[in-house]
Amino acid sequence: MIINEMYIDADKSGFKGFLLVDAKPWQEYQDGKKTGKVLGTTYTVAMTGHQLDKINVHIANDLANLESKMQPVGFKNLHIKLYPDYHNAGQVGITATADAIAPIKSSHGDK
Repeated sequence: MIINEMYIDADKSGFKGFLLVDAKPWQEYQDGKKTGKVLGTTYTVAMTGHQLDKINVHIANDLANLESKMQPVGFKNLHIKLYPDYHNAGQVGITATADAIAPIKSSHGDK
C-alpha cells in the first residue's frame, strides 16, 4: 500500500467544521525552492471537530478573495490526501485541495 495514493473521504471521516485562520499565495516549488509562480491560494483552517487542528487547503484559480479573519467556511469538492511526514518519524501529514471556498453564514444571526 502506498500512502501517497490514499485519499480520505472528508464527509465520512468527520473533516468538517472549518474556521478560516489565514490566507496566502500558494507558491510552486521545484527541488525545495520557490519558483516565483503562484498557483492559487493556500487557506489555513482550524477544524472544529478535531480540537482545532489546522490543515492547509490549496485552491487553484481562487476567486473568493477572503480576508484572513476567523470565520466559518466551507469547501466545494474537498480532497484530503495523506503523505509520510519525514520530519516526524511514524507520523503522517495531511494535504488538501478544493475547487472553491465560501464563507458560511451563521444560522443564529448577528446580535
